[in-house]
Amino acid sequence: MTGVGFEFATANRILFGEGMVREAPAAAASMGRRALVVTGASPDRAAPLIASLKASALTCILFAAPGEPTIGLVRTGAEYARMGALRSGDRDRRRQRHRRG
Repeated sequence: MTGVGFEFATANRILFGEGMVREAPAAAASMGRRALVVTGASPDRAAPLIASLKASALTCILFAAPGEPTIGLVRTGAEYARMGALRSGDRDRRRQRHRRG
């Protein structure tokens, strides 16, 4: 019998616990200006996190996963994030042009 092989990849860093909402903006900002915030069925539960990110001048792209994510839902979320990032980038460029004009 041959052994079963597998590979497991996970996040580089996970912030979890009381007070971690205060740490999230700095962690997110170290990776860019936009954050994909994936919530459960009740996005309102993420309101403190979203407010904290926005207060730190980060653009939030929200995506609700109503249940256990499937591969299809993950693909949809990734595409949604790409499209949201593109729209946010367009908005950022328009603001820069407006400031110069």
